[in-house]
Amino acid sequence: MRIPSKTYEKAFVHYLRRGTPIDVFLKSDAAAHPTTHYIWVTSGDEKVRPSHAANDGQIFA
Repeated sequence: MRIPSKTYEKAFVHYLRRGTPIDVFLKSDAAAHPTTHYIWVTSGDEKVRPSHAANDGQIFA
């Protein structure tokens, strides 16, 4: 089990306390910190495709 990022934790708290949809909060954070790369993250369970599991933790443009 992965520990959620601080951004996700804040979004979740806003959702619980104010009803703000999580994706709205995350989109606004992403707009404030634009990036050209991402880190591939899987759920790590048995449902993950082998090709996707091979990418886990890698950085992509």
